[in-house]
Amino acid sequence: MPQSTRMKADLSPIPWVEALSVGDAAIDAEHRFFIELVNRFSDMVAQDASKIGINALLHRLIEHSREHFKNEEAILEASRYPELAAHRQAHQALLQALEAVVQDFLAADEYDRWVAAALHVKTALVDHLLHQDMRFKSHLQDRVGR
Repeated sequence: MPQSTRMKADLSPIPWVEALSVGDAAIDAEHRFFIELVNRFSDMVAQDASKIGINALLHRLIEHSREHFKNEEAILEASRYPELAAHRQAHQALLQALEAVVQDFLAADEYDRWVAAALHVKTALVDHLLHQDMRFKSHLQDRVGR
């Protein structure tokens, strides 16, 4: 299978499953929307949508990331999450990585680089959700007495 075909196959949608829930309704709703945006982005790239449309969605994804990170950090601060400083740093690093991907995407004319950018965004956000956000799941659940 050619690399571009293989990469395109990796753009399949991410399903929302309850295991991704961190136990806070507001954070979970924003995470669901994140996944929806990433799925739309992946779908647009897989369908070879216009660069202008994909760029607009990428900017929406970054704006949602900024807003979500601010909201999530406020919830974690209110719950006295002990690893908040490290989590803030992870958010900053993720935003910088996403912004770099957008710049790379804007400079790219080759379709394979668009697919690579989509895969990078998908991987970075899912990795953050699974490895960073799941760290505070038990903390939030303990705070609400679950």
